Amino acid sequence: MAITEFLLFILTATLGGMFLCGANDLITIFVAPECFSLCSYLLSGYTKRDLRSNEATMKYLLMGGAKLFYSGSWFLLAIWFIWGGDRASRNCEWSYQYTNV
Repeated sequence: MAITEFLLFILTATLGGMFLCGANDLITIFVAPECFSLCSYLLSGYTKRDLRSNEATMKYLLMGGAKLFYSGSWFLLAIWFIWGGDRASRNCEWSYQYTNV
């Protein structure tokens, strides 16, 4: 792999982390860590010729998929309940609603 692909993965992971830090929407809070983790999966298998790197990538990908399935489904269910109760997915709308009670 070339250095450009390595830098692309690093910058995309950094971008996912920055989106997570500045997130004020529920969907962004769900998607940004997935962007970060996907780039982490790809970076763990950056050296294709090393067998340990390939094994680590497969294990990391399977464990990450299991995490997304179990905790991600609960998180999406919580988002659905919050949106269904308030019809608001942005944090600034929540703060406005609950300070004027």
